[in-house]
Amino acid sequence: MAIDLLAEKGLLQIEALDEQQKTIAERLVEKFIKEGTGITHQEKEQDKYSFESVQIDCESRLHLCKAACCTLGFAFSKQDVEKGG
Repeated sequence: MAIDLLAEKGLLQIEALDEQQKTIAERLVEKFIKEGTGITHQEKEQDKYSFESVQIDCESRLHLCKAACCTLGFAFSKQDVEKGG
């Protein structure tokens, strides 16, 4: 992997990269929450199978959301990403 090679050659510090990723992720979460971009952020990681099923009356809310969620196939949880989708 390129990152490992750069770290081996002393051109990159993994700890610095991890900290930068954390900072950027925090900024993105703040931006998404502020702008209401249609994502949900879990403050504490939860097992995706532990959520209760929620029924939403989409038809009565269609004038508000303009069917934004209907264009999404599905949301990825951290577990999905780690398992490869």
